[in-house]
Amino acid sequence: KEFTSSKTAIKSVKSPKKKQAKVSWKKVEGAEGYVIQYAANSKFKKAKTTTVKGGDTTQRIIKKLKSKVRRFIPAIAVRNP
Repeated sequence: KEFTSSKTAIKSVKSPKKKQAKVSWKKVEGAEGYVIQYAANSKFKKAKTTTVKGGDTTQRIIKKLKSKVRRFIPAIAVRNP
């Protein structure tokens, strides 16, 4: 499946509860969804990916994380041609 993408800026990452992270990002004009990756190391070995459908959504709660582990979380905006 072909798509175009562009980076978006992460506004904040907060922990509403233990073992959770609430990720907020800036809205991208024309985006039809977002792809968020998260990993425990900066080289993204064993990285997990979550997709967000809808360009109006600007936050997601990631659950089932290990406590006291730093996460690296980039996000990209996706638009199908």
